[in-house]
Amino acid sequence: MTNPFKIFDFYNPSSDLRGKYKKSWIEDAMDIESDATNRLSVSHTRTYIGTSISDLNVKIFLWIIIVGISVIFLRVFYLQIINGGYYHNLAEGNRIRIRPIASERGIIFDRFNKELVQNVPSFSLAVVPQDLPRDEEKRQKIIKQLSEISGLDVGRINEILKKYGSYGYESLVIKENLNYETALKLYVENAALPGILIESGSRRSYFAKDQKSTTGKNASSTPKSLSHLLGYLGKLSDTELSKLRDDGYLQSDNIGKTGLEKKYEPYLRGTYGRKKIEVNASGKEQSILAVDPPKPGNNLILSVDLEAQKKMENLVSDVAEKTGKKKIAAIAMDPRNGEIISMVSWPAFDNNKFSEGIDRETYKNYIDDANRPLFNRAIAGVYPPGSTIKLVVSAAALQ
Repeated sequence: MTNPFKIFDFYNPSSDLRGKYKKSWIEDAMDIESDATNRLSVSHTRTYIGTSISDLNVKIFLWIIIVGISVIFLRVFYLQIINGGYYHNLAEGNRIRIRPIASERGIIFDRFNKELVQNVPSFSLAVVPQDLPRDEEKRQKIIKQLSEISGLDVGRINEILKKYGSYGYESLVIKENLNYETALKLYVENAALPGILIESGSRRSYFAKDQKSTTGKNASSTPKSLSHLLGYLGKLSDTELSKLRDDGYLQSDNIGKTGLEKKYEPYLRGTYGRKKIEVNASGKEQSILAVDPPKPGNNLILSVDLEAQKKMENLVSDVAEKTGKKKIAAIAMDPRNGEIISMVSWPAFDNNKFSEGIDRETYKNYIDDANRPLFNRAIAGVYPPGSTIKLVVSAAALQ
């Protein structure tokens, strides 16, 4: 009896398959027919299986996979190893910011430690250009809202952003000296606006709080005639900013412009602190990670006597009213050591106008005033010596 499970190997030496795929891609045929004449013709079975994929196609496919994986690996190596530090800092810059903490400016006192100036709390409306949307339409929409808040023209805001927008994540002050109620209202209304900040700080006030006299009554405020002596603070000019940026000054900083404020600027200013904060996608502060506190400026004690200054100002004012003279200078000195006890240049000006940000109309009025109130005639005026020169001549003769 013929074995019905006999295995027939229809091997065709002319098969198109080559190499190690020659055997593994070919299956054997099993003859279960008793009569060989009834068998299916399978003499070319080995030549049909897998012949549509040639060795060349398989090699090309493998090389494509190898090249693709190699490109991905090299790119990952470049990003993670070679430029890993750069992209890490870039990513951290989007999440973590270093923001300055303004230092408290030193106070100026008279010879009896009475305050001649004060630092009062102040709030400012600021914008961080790098946090504004990149899309121009959305950006201009926020700038328009900022214009409505601050009262500044849209063109002026765009000019500020274009001028100082390259200073990284540094905030640009748009409007200063907001009162607490206004600052709180703007903070709540614009909390969702990206790049818009309400910053707290302090500003200089040149009319100190009333001093307690020995009788228990409140003395009058700081006399206006100290304006020439004390000077005032003002915004950094472009020239000053370029010179002082390496010394830690920022675009939003104030600097002494005249008087003692200018003379003792490095002494009074203090040193900025820093805080490391985490921000969200809109640049809003979420948490404080670390704080390096600021160092306040040094205090300045003058030889000036506040009460003597008030008395001299009243005398000069009375003389100006009685004589009709509008331009007067008066100085009281200690003859023993040359210390200035009081110094008045009349007419004086309100240096708080400059500290708060003087408007053009007020400044023009000062400039156009024929009595020149901004001119310190006590130290810059030129006068004939008068009879006082006789004492010098007599002393010289006796010598």
